[in-house]
Amino acid sequence: MAYTLVIDDCEYKLPLDYTVKQWVDMSTAAINPDFMISVGMNMPVDKVDIMPESTKTMTLALLNSVLKPSWMGLTREIDNGKLIDFDTITLGDFIDLEVYIDNYKKNFPEIIGKLYNHDSPLECFISQTQPAVEYYLKWRMLLYKQYSNLFAMSHVDDEDDDIQQGKRENPARIWFDIVMVLSDDKFLNMDDVLNKPLIQSLNWLAWHKDKKMKEAELLRKQRQ
Repeated sequence: MAYTLVIDDCEYKLPLDYTVKQWVDMSTAAINPDFMISVGMNMPVDKVDIMPESTKTMTLALLNSVLKPSWMGLTREIDNGKLIDFDTITLGDFIDLEVYIDNYKKNFPEIIGKLYNHDSPLECFISQTQPAVEYYLKWRMLLYKQYSNLFAMSHVDDEDDDIQQGKRENPARIWFDIVMVLSDDKFLNMDDVLNKPLIQSLNWLAWHKDKKMKEAELLRKQRQ
């Protein structure tokens, strides 16, 4: 049964789904709960003002349940888009996603576009795409933990991006340094490196770091 509010003899129905554009609008409005209700329910703000606080709380909870449809399964194909294969994702695509995730709410459409190789992500529906984003974020954290010897975890924390923004190093700068290592400091090698599989690139970095550490330890012993 659809959730409907009746205010001053006018009905306002809770949508069963939202587009990515509507998700962005509501996320922007979330700093003001009344404004979020107004946007999410397509209701004038003056009507929200006269709602009982208990009704506002219930409405916000229902809005958030639609915006984060955790009960929905993973959708691998949507109109004009197919979910990227995490096992074969390229280094370049992964870096793009890292840069987008650093400002998650602002770049949410770009994240959807990259994950589904979709040209019009704003028109996609949250019920089809949000589960893929959540799945990717969990996969990403597991990946960083598997290669924890390569990375400091401070720039991949799951804390709210509004809190973290400005407190961590720019991921674009971090990954540019990594790409230059893989490119042997040669700019003309960058395109080839960015098209390499992510896992292959990380494995090489782990080997290279281990090799350098062994060489440094050997040199230290020779100097003793």
